[in-house]
Amino acid sequence: MEARLEPFRSFEIVGATPRSDEVDIVVRLFLQVAELRGGHASPEPVGAHGHPGRIDGDRFVHSHRFQLQREGRAWRIYQFEAVDGAP
Repeated sequence: MEARLEPFRSFEIVGATPRSDEVDIVVRLFLQVAELRGGHASPEPVGAHGHPGRIDGDRFVHSHRFQLQREGRAWRIYQFEAVDGAP
């Protein structure tokens, strides 16, 4: 999972849905467009870094849903998936 999220520099939580000992978290992951293009001025296709998403201003935005399960006093990521088009 870490390799899939590695290029992104920041995130925001846009939704959380609890269900007993599980919770779904939807996050938007952000990467500056300049970083996506390797610092070059020439445009690069939006998905060229290997993630679907969209350009929003000066940031590339990719949305993901994480399903967390409680394990004792901690939470474990049970599964995750891209959900681009999520609010």
